[in-house]
Amino acid sequence: MQLESELKELVFGEFAHGANIYAVSKLYSLPNKTLVDLSSSTNPLVSEWLKQRKKLVEELLENVYQYPDPEATELKKAISKKLGVCEENILPSSGSVELMYFVLWSLRPKRVVIFEPSFVEYLRACNTVEAEVERVFILNQDSQIDAIKTVLKKRKADLVFLCNPNNPTGSYIKKEEVLSVVKEFEEVFFVIDEAFVEFIEEESVVKEAVFRKNLLVLRSLTKFYGLAGLRIGFGIGEKGVIKRIKQIMPPWRINTLAEKIAKVLILDEEFYQRTKSYFLKEKNRFEEALKRLKVKFFPSVTNFYLLYFKNRGKKLWEDFLKRGILLRSCFNFFGLGWDYIRVSLKQTEENERFLKELEKWLKAV
Repeated sequence: MQLESELKELVFGEFAHGANIYAVSKLYSLPNKTLVDLSSSTNPLVSEWLKQRKKLVEELLENVYQYPDPEATELKKAISKKLGVCEENILPSSGSVELMYFVLWSLRPKRVVIFEPSFVEYLRACNTVEAEVERVFILNQDSQIDAIKTVLKKRKADLVFLCNPNNPTGSYIKKEEVLSVVKEFEEVFFVIDEAFVEFIEEESVVKEAVFRKNLLVLRSLTKFYGLAGLRIGFGIGEKGVIKRIKQIMPPWRINTLAEKIAKVLILDEEFYQRTKSYFLKEKNRFEEALKRLKVKFFPSVTNFYLLYFKNRGKKLWEDFLKRGILLRSCFNFFGLGWDYIRVSLKQTEENERFLKELEKWLKAV
């Protein structure tokens, strides 16, 4: 039996994440199969996509006794075709989170700047190399780029983490503005996390990253493509940067199932367009409902929304858990706290259930 203190750390710790329905279920004695998980920003459409490809999965299962390709060659070819970059500029990994650790372990920066609120894993990764970390809070989307330049002009930094589009706000910085900072501060290495960029692909800087020695782009197949359980991601960068990071990475990082499924999925244009259409429809309905209910939310280009409930966020999180809905409290996002709740869009019926419960909850409190 897992200790209660360990479970509380997983749910309420400094580096806790959404999607931990296992720890939440154990801590609150709830059957996890009955929980509606709106705390994780993944794509529910991928389950049906996989069901329609049983033959592919069966073929993969017949070959699990074989070692995977240590170079993930087929996956790199698929990524190259999809994004229009050379294979030598692609570094596959077992999720983009794994890769950000390898980046830090290879570059060993002494001073890192993280623009917050943002993904909590950046800080934990920095702690493993004992880097001095400056966390800069910027909630106003319109002032982001100016604030970033001001900070970097005042104080020297070796590395900068920038999530674009940002988690948990859903805001983004335009491509030309990101590149202007990268070009102006050539002595700084920029890690641009584009885990949600498929929702606004035209703002990606992957094609520029292959020419710059101070830029690495992280991409994920967890969010837009929904392969959270398979753990698959990759980096895009200048070939010298890729080679340096790759040198410290162990072989066979990507399992056969993950590589083969990812290479087919990433080239499925019909799935790509259907996903964009689906979430656009759900987002429009969701935003209209929030406006009608007079709930404060931050504009988002992604499949999640940051909501604000002054002095009521913790109660909302707890009450919704009792109703079988798991939300992402932003208690451990720098500068936010319990008043902020992130809600991710999933199946239509699950989104509607949340909105109906929210309307009832607002009337009751």
